[in-house]
Amino acid sequence: MNGEIVENPFPIKENLLKFDFSNDEGDDVNIYLVTVEGGSEVYSYFGHSGLIIEQGGKSHFTDWGNFSFQDGFYRNFIMGLLYYSASDAPTEWRLSHFSSTDRTIRILPLLLSEGKKEEMASFISYNLRPENRSYLYHYYKDNCATRIRDLYNAATEGKFETWARGISRGESYRKSASRYLDKNFLMSLLLNFLEGPEIDRKIDYYDETFLPEVLEEAIAKYQNNESIIYYESESRTHYNGPSLLFKSFICFSSYSLLISILYLSGKRAAMRIADLISSSIALILSIVSAVLLFMMCATNHDVTYFNANLILINPLYLIYTVEGLRGKGMKKRIRFSKLILILSFLTMAAKGIYIDLFIQDNIPYILLSALFALPYFLVSLKER
Repeated sequence: MNGEIVENPFPIKENLLKFDFSNDEGDDVNIYLVTVEGGSEVYSYFGHSGLIIEQGGKSHFTDWGNFSFQDGFYRNFIMGLLYYSASDAPTEWRLSHFSSTDRTIRILPLLLSEGKKEEMASFISYNLRPENRSYLYHYYKDNCATRIRDLYNAATEGKFETWARGISRGESYRKSASRYLDKNFLMSLLLNFLEGPEIDRKIDYYDETFLPEVLEEAIAKYQNNESIIYYESESRTHYNGPSLLFKSFICFSSYSLLISILYLSGKRAAMRIADLISSSIALILSIVSAVLLFMMCATNHDVTYFNANLILINPLYLIYTVEGLRGKGMKKRIRFSKLILILSFLTMAAKGIYIDLFIQDNIPYILLSALFALPYFLVSLKER
């Protein structure tokens, strides 16, 4: 079951066809790619891309990463209708704003002919018209970086895409994004749970440029030039810590060990504490899985479709919550736990045997389901 696919109000590739990028002669125009490294807010983790256009003695900064928390933003966000817009502002004002948040800023000159840069500037003016500003944002396929990528590609008459499509680095959208998300364990755990197999397919270098830093890297390699550092952060560094899988294993194993010890102690107070802890976790899992079910069936969040996590972690976890809070129904929880353990084992076996079919990278959630159910299975062994 899929949500409704909504038409994009300003599809960039179709609109780029209206402009002629074959002309090499024109007025004096300078265009620079600006890359801003990630910030503190979740929506800024991946960084930001924009363009500086110098023309007619004026300099302005244009980007495609603007949104408003007004005008039904939260409802649209829930339904997967993320409308972003293009905007421009004085260059110095925008750069000083990013600098004030202590985010590294790099500037890369675009090495194009005068005519192509002039046509880029013309397209941007057309895009900035009130009726053309808005577009339907997509996390990976249509964002502030990909809009610039497609515009730059049009200016190279498709040569940039041909070059980048020929390079494969074994990446996927999930793998590429994890380098920025994994610094926040809970947020990474949640977002990776909600996203399905669509983001685990292999992508090429062109697709990787949904990330601002990769876009900068790719264009610099294609042009054979380097960026200039405009501002360097004094406090922010790239995350080089443990992966989500490693942190998940440590966290879930610790939980499973604690609950097992409490249940197997045989002490009533300890078992009651285990009930309350597991009931609380089960309630969270049932709520999050209900959100996933809604997103899969009723929204435009296509990255959630066909998500196998729902098989292992789903609203039926309310069984644990209800029976645990009552302090009863241990046999019912044990039966359900055995089912979860069987499903977890079969899922891992299927991923190992049918590698090309079960591509979703969801091992942390197989671990979560198995280690959540394990204490109840151990209780059943003790009762025997």
